[in-house]
Amino acid sequence: FRHQPYFYVRCNADMVQEVGSFLSNKFENVIDNIEEVEKVDLQMINHLSGQRQKFLKLSFCSIGSLINVRTELRRIVNQNKQKQDREGAYSGLFGNENLMDLQKKHHFDEILEIREDDVPFHMRVCIDNEIRCSYWYRVQTK
Repeated sequence: FRHQPYFYVRCNADMVQEVGSFLSNKFENVIDNIEEVEKVDLQMINHLSGQRQKFLKLSFCSIGSLINVRTELRRIVNQNKQKQDREGAYSGLFGNENLMDLQKKHHFDEILEIREDDVPFHMRVCIDNEIRCSYWYRVQTK
């Protein structure tokens, strides 16, 4: 029974393949597999319409590898959020030009979010394999 730990990365929709290739090269000996998947994004305003969004599923050989990559990507996501906040604050000064476009872009700049990275491994295995673990209690009233 083999189950690899994984999490999802959301990036700009038009850069999914490029970011996947970049991450594959950057973390060559750490990430076991990267695949492009479409999932319903529950954070979207119109998520009930069934629209799907592309995510990169990063699978790892070990939990330690997952934690190392997750730590680095969380830092990058936080930096990107700060850049977007600054961009929004100064957007009126540059007209229609995007402040991010004025700076040299890097593939890390395309990473927007990390999803399901906080799910403990034992829970991930149970969820993915539909293993329902629980305790049964006998309750009596007086």
